[in-house]
This record gives sequence, structure tokens and C-alpha cells, in this order.
Amino acid sequence: MLPLALTKLAALTGDEVRTEVGGLVGSAGRGLALATGSPAVFDGTALKALAADPAAYLRAHLGALLAEAGAALDPVLVRLLGLGAGQHAARLDGAGVLTVSVRGAVVVLHPSPLAVSVSAGVTGLPFVDAVEVSVDIDGTGLAGWSAGVGPATLDLGGPVVRPFVRAGSSGAGWQVGLGLGLDALAPDATGHQELTARWQEASGLGILVATRTSPTAVSEDTSPGAVAVAGMIAGSRATGIPLKEQRIVILGAGAAGVGIARLLRLWRNIEVGTVYRAELLTVSTHGMRWLASVLWGLRGPRRAASMLDNAPLRVLLKRTLDLTAIARRIQSGQLRALAINATSLTTGTAMTFYEGAAAIAPWQRTRRQGVAASIGLDHLLASTAIPFIFPAARVASDYYADGSMRQIAPLSPALHLGARRILVVAVGQFAGQVPTASQRSQPPRYPSFAQIAGNALSSIFLDNLGADLERMERLNKALDLVSPEQQRRHPEFSHVDALVIAPSRDLGQMAVPHADRLPRGVRYLLRGLGSTEGTGSNLLSYLLFDAHYCRELLALGYADAMARRDEIAAFLSGDTPAYSPLPPAEFRE
Repeated sequence: MLPLALTKLAALTGDEVRTEVGGLVGSAGRGLALATGSPAVFDGTALKALAADPAAYLRAHLGALLAEAGAALDPVLVRLLGLGAGQHAARLDGAGVLTVSVRGAVVVLHPSPLAVSVSAGVTGLPFVDAVEVSVDIDGTGLAGWSAGVGPATLDLGGPVVRPFVRAGSSGAGWQVGLGLGLDALAPDATGHQELTARWQEASGLGILVATRTSPTAVSEDTSPGAVAVAGMIAGSRATGIPLKEQRIVILGAGAAGVGIARLLRLWRNIEVGTVYRAELLTVSTHGMRWLASVLWGLRGPRRAASMLDNAPLRVLLKRTLDLTAIARRIQSGQLRALAINATSLTTGTAMTFYEGAAAIAPWQRTRRQGVAASIGLDHLLASTAIPFIFPAARVASDYYADGSMRQIAPLSPALHLGARRILVVAVGQFAGQVPTASQRSQPPRYPSFAQIAGNALSSIFLDNLGADLERMERLNKALDLVSPEQQRRHPEFSHVDALVIAPSRDLGQMAVPHADRLPRGVRYLLRGLGSTEGTGSNLLSYLLFDAHYCRELLALGYADAMARRDEIAAFLSGDTPAYSPLPPAEFRE
């Protein structure tokens, strides 16, 4: 009776429903080797074999069943679910895997090896918003499961948080995750991000950022920088404070983000003694040796041709910096080059030591030279050897001091390294120091040593930079008069954009209230030199490696950057000069 009944079902015709049901029964019979022909005729012997061992029979014929019945199942489900034209409920891929989607449920059948996956999800629920469940079954039984609730959308009276919880088990063991959604996208939407604390049986607790890259794929980032940035985003959502108003600047993720955090920690806790020797006895002894070498015209002991001994700085740099990372970053393409400027005290040449890509060629100009080098501590100490203040540093067979001394074209090294967009961070105000009301009301006094030294240092660090920026601006204007065709024929002459960032307050005047925080020996020395009078405070600012002063500088730098946030972001975005900054007022005609 059963073979006859199934044969009659397979032969149904007439309206669309009867025809689709008949086709589906016939396809299933042929796929399971229970029937032959079209319309299908069922075989009683084959049906008895199925009844004798259903599991073994189905495993043997599942692939053929999916291949035959998959196409016939789709129109039946489309009609039952009321789907529109062009929509499908059942699909069979080239590997013979059948996927059936019914409302929020998805069933995936793999014929070889046998595996069935069932998943279902519901959205729009009160409070929790979404619930999802999945079960995986293979030939041995339950292979894994997962369940999740959320991300829910909780409005806290303005701020919005999106918490979720997920759990599951697989061959690798159990795992439980708690976290926050970082956007309003659905969990299965491409681009959706989540910050998750996940406990795994195999590896314990981990913090990660998950990003959905496609409907079926998720990438995970466990780097400290990425987690820190995601935490800031989640904090912004929870507090309602926009990121641009938070007292944190996001400059990067991954290793870069960690490096920035370390740099901030160093400057927020800096001490004079970590840069130069500041004990009263040491400062007095070193100063007397320096004075004796000047008065008696003697060569004096080594390192005595300076006011202060910066030996601790080498220790600090060695402990803090991993200079071997420069070569790794260049090799990976993350960095094109790093250049350190210094001045040869033998020839007076402004030297640029650079470590960079192989395509960068050394250069030679009048009293300016660029040479390839493996950047080390000696190059850094040479670049920071402020004349008369810190001792010269030896690099190879020559002694060098601060690179700004003879560098008449400070932008030149960046251009030689291939830059056409330059972010310039000035160490002072190009307009110069403005006298206070009390200073203007008093008769002029003979300048102190510190005032003369402060003006000399400002000339070294700012004047050449200002002149070079003026030259660049004039050349840009001249290039604007050249036709685009001529510019394309001569790519060696190209427009260079520079965004100049300078402090909005006088750093010397900011240093004066902190002068008493200096160690006694240095305080006596600078006070005797007149470092708190007029432009003498510039000298004080160069030597005030004090945490309180540096924190005030960090706050000023943050405020100045946030005031020009959109301008800086526009300048740094992209690799082409889509945005030309307005030159500082000092350089406009």
C-alpha cells in the first residue's frame, strides 16, 4: 500500500500547489533511491531497506536527496511563506550543502560528513531587543551550541548603552562573553563592532574588539590600542560626552596607541634629575670647571664646555626607547624614514642622519648634508645638545651639537625624504615675547645673560623655521602661476603644503611660576643668570623638566589642537593635497 500511495502523491497534477507537492515527493523518492522515473514510481523493496536501518540508509543517500529535493523544496516554501518574486527559501550550493531559511530560522545540512546546523534569532523584543540560538549536530550527536541576548538598547536619559551576553560550547570547550555594542547596527550587519570580555575554557579571560566583516565572518583584535580606543567609544556612549570633548587624544591603535600612552606617562612624570645632574654640588663643580676653562683659556676636562651635565639623559633614552623598531617599521612599510638633525662642530655643516627606505638617496647642499645611518642614542644626544647648556655628543669621528644651529632650511630634510605635506610643530610663538604691563612701565634694564641666551635660542629654534616657511609660501604662490601641464612635465617642482601648529601662550612666561620647583643647585644658577626676567624665561623653559610644568604644557597642547581639530583632521586625511591650509598670520602678505 505505501509504495502505491507515494506513487500517487508523486503523480499529483492540476493547480500549482498539487504540482509542486507531487514534484517534491517524487524528488525525495529519487534522491533516496526509493523511486525511479518521472513521475516517480516507488519501490517496495527499497522502502523496506529504509525501514530496516533508517540512520544508515539516510547517511548513505543524504547527498543525493539534497541534490534532488533542494530545487523542488524552494517553490513550496516560497508559496507557504508568502515570499515575493525573486526571493528564495532553500538554496543548494555547488558542494551539495542545502540552506533553508524560514522566517528567523536557518537550517544548514551538510551531506558529507553528515552535519546539521540550526540557528534562529528574534529581534525587536522588549528590553533585550534580540535573542539568538544555534545548535550543531554531526554523526556523533551534539557538536556545539550557542545562545545570546542583546545587544539591548538602554536609554539612560540621554546616554545609550548596548549590553549583551553570549555563551556556547564547541570542541574547544565552553565560552562566555559579556560586552557592549559600539554602534546602532544589527549584530549581523557588516561593520558592527563590539567590545567583549570573554572567558574561554581553553585560554581564560580575554578582552577583544569584534568587527563583523561580512554576514558570516567576524574579525577579532586583541591589541591593547584597539581595546583602549573601543573602551573610549563605549565610555563616550555611556557618559554622553563626545570623544572630541574628552581629555584624551586618539592618535592610533595597536602598538602606536600603546606607545602614545607610554609617551604621555613619561612627560607627565618627568623629573630634572632624569635629564641632567641637578645636585647642588654637581652643578657647582661642573659650573666652576666650565668657568675656569673660559677664564684661563684651558681646554678643561671632557664635557666641561657646557653649563650642565646631561649624562642621565642617555640612561633615560636607553631605558625608554627601542630604536631597533625603526628598521622593523620601515621594512613593514609603516614608516618611510626617520631623520635626526645635528650640527658638526668641526665643519659647521648641518647634518641630517636618516634611517629610511632604500629608495631615499643621500644629498649634499651648501653647508647641508643628508647621510644614511642606523639611528642610535648618540644621534639623539647630539640633536639635543643645546649650545653652552649641554655637552656635545660624539657620532663616529666627529662631535655634534643641536641641529638647529646651522640649519638654514629646516624643512629641507623632510622634502628630501619625500614629504609633500608637512605638519610643523613650533616650540614657541613666531611673533616673539610680548612685554608685560609692568615691564613696559619700567625703564629698560641691561639684559641679563639669560635674556641674551634666551634670544639666541629662540633665533636657533624659530627664526630659520619662520624664514623657511615664508620661502615655501612664496614658492607655492609662484607655482600657482605655472600651468598644470608644465607642472606635470616637471614633477621635481611641486606644491608643498605645511600646517603650522604653535603654542597660543608664551612658554617662557608659563615656566616662571614653576621656577621654584627646580632643584636648589639649578635654581641658584638660573636665578643668578636672570632666567625669570623678560626673555630670560625662555632659557628657563628649555631646562624646566618638571612634571607640573609639563602637565600644563600637555593641557595647552591639547587645548590648542582641539581648537583646530577639524583643520588638523582635514590636513592629515588622505594622501593627496585635497586640503591646503591657510598659512599662519605671520607668513601672510
